[in-house]
Amino acid sequence: MMSITDFDGEAVQLPRDQARFVFEIYNEWAGNNRHRLRQLAILQLLGNGWGKADISRAMESNRSNITRSIKRARASLAEFARKKGYNLDPGEHGIK
Repeated sequence: MMSITDFDGEAVQLPRDQARFVFEIYNEWAGNNRHRLRQLAILQLLGNGWGKADISRAMESNRSNITRSIKRARASLAEFARKKGYNLDPGEHGIK
């Protein structure tokens, strides 16, 4: 199951059904977009404890591209979540 984290990598509790949210991310946000599917894979590896250097080797990319991809994916997913009505505000969950 995909974990949801803030920009510091801290876990965020979802206010609604997590399985539904993951389904919406996969089907609606990523869909058939290969770039977004790659971003999801990168976020999943990061959430599972992989370092950016290891991810860059696995994805055959340089670390700065991985870092930019993570930032863009998180921003895009945060906007998607807001539009879908999910409140992922880290401050509300006591996350810095």
